[in-house]
Amino acid sequence: MMHKTVDLRSDTVTQPTPAMREAMQAAKLGDDVFGDDPSVNALQEKIAGLLGFEAALFVPTGTQGNLCAILGHCQRGDGLAGIDGLRVEAPQTNILFVDLTGAAKARSAELLRHLADNGIQATGLYRLRFVTHLDVDAADIDRAAAVLRPFFNG
Repeated sequence: MMHKTVDLRSDTVTQPTPAMREAMQAAKLGDDVFGDDPSVNALQEKIAGLLGFEAALFVPTGTQGNLCAILGHCQRGDGLAGIDGLRVEAPQTNILFVDLTGAAKARSAELLRHLADNGIQATGLYRLRFVTHLDVDAADIDRAAAVLRPFFNG
């Protein structure tokens, strides 16, 4: 069964399109802290309207946006809690570190192959590094956890 690849290596794997670059180049500028940036104001108003919310918040980095989005859907590391052989470090950013413990360390290379074979890309050997970014949504995170579980639970 062919799956969409979920790339959890870095939030820099998402690059702007030419149209995005053009829009950035042509945008009118101001200071968003003082509410003087017409592009930011228009963006926040448009998104709030599209989603049916009173307001929306623009954050200037992918890391901040990803963190806001992921924390809005789940507690960090929830999908990996309780898997024998894993210790989940409470993340402070959009990066989740998972340490292989005990006998799981001996299977680290096998685990990375298992993840890759199932379309999940991560970095690390004994300390796995999972990074969320614009191309990763809650369903992708659930799928990554679902791929990890049977590897440890047989």
